[in-house]
Amino acid sequence: MHNDDAVCEDADEYDDMRILTIVRQRKLKWYGHTARSSGLAKTIMQGTVNGGSRRGRQKKRWDDNNREWTGFELRNTLRKAEDREEWKAVVKRSSAAPRWIPDLWDR
Repeated sequence: MHNDDAVCEDADEYDDMRILTIVRQRKLKWYGHTARSSGLAKTIMQGTVNGGSRRGRQKKRWDDNNREWTGFELRNTLRKAEDREEWKAVVKRSSAAPRWIPDLWDR
């Protein structure tokens, strides 16, 4: 492996982390926007569907991502999202990309 190859791999990792940071930030901003609204998006995002679960591993939900990224439970997340300035601070703290993302590099 040449030094140029290592630089390219580092740049690719940086780009991946930057993209993940942007996605995380946009998802959190959208969550705050819908939490402050009273529309259909809020109802759908906070609602549950009747019926049984599917077999296998469950898919990640919005709440799971928010809990992982902010460290808050749903009721605290909703309370913080209602205050726009407080939610901006939460998004800024939470959208910092981790240095190591297991799902991405352990493939």
